[in-house]
Amino acid sequence: MILEALIQKAAETGKNQASAVFQGRPSKCTFIHLPKSGVIPSHVSTTQALLVVMKGLVVFTSEQGSIELNSLSEMFIEPNLLHDLKALEDSTCVLIKKVS
Repeated sequence: MILEALIQKAAETGKNQASAVFQGRPSKCTFIHLPKSGVIPSHVSTTQALLVVMKGLVVFTSEQGSIELNSLSEMFIEPNLLHDLKALEDSTCVLIKKVS
């Protein structure tokens, strides 16, 4: 995963590093906290997005299937993809969306 690789690289070099993970002009960053069993119901976004799980464990479900995402995992979300999110434990996420 991208963030895990960046953290590992920083630990190996022992130096400060900054890397672009998602770029879009303009973009919107949203903090999301879901308590255990909390759900964001099925919906469709018309823009590309990046979901990063900062802490916890969630299940991301789309038309393509379900995947568990734990701390520092990320999921690129393509436009017009029906999806939902459920917390298996208290979870904190960041959503970065490209805004047209």
